[in-house]
Amino acid sequence: MLCRYESGQGERLGRFVLPIACRTYTQWVDTASARAWARSEHGVEAWNERLADPRTHVLAYERADGTIAACAFVRVSDETAYLGGLYVEDVGRGLGRMLRDERLRIGRESGARTALMLVRQTNEPARIHAEKAGFSVVGEKPCQLVSTVPRLVYAMALDAPALLPV
Repeated sequence: MLCRYESGQGERLGRFVLPIACRTYTQWVDTASARAWARSEHGVEAWNERLADPRTHVLAYERADGTIAACAFVRVSDETAYLGGLYVEDVGRGLGRMLRDERLRIGRESGARTALMLVRQTNEPARIHAEKAGFSVVGEKPCQLVSTVPRLVYAMALDAPALLPV
């Protein structure tokens, strides 16, 4: 079931995302740095800050037992929807696509004309996911913590017709 998270649920999101982020980040940096980076980006405080920002919408797909299978967020600012942090534990069930499409819907309904997201150049599944949805690479944005692995900036116009199923 798709759920929208509210203030006070940062601890729950942190418990879900931190292990996934740590595993992911160790691909680019040592284990201690990966843990520190994951805590700064996806710890309880970071999630509570996102949840407190009215421009940010945090979504999760919950299993029947109430545990989280996938989560992501979108922050809408002016005419841009910034799609951030897609974390999926139950891979291959279409949860990433569902969360992406819901974030794009929120962006459109909020008046955004463009959607942007950052994807590590080495994250082939995320790059394929973005390109299948109609995103195009428009540049690179370095990461202060891992400058050796560039992040690609993907963009898509939101005033185009709605997405077709992929």
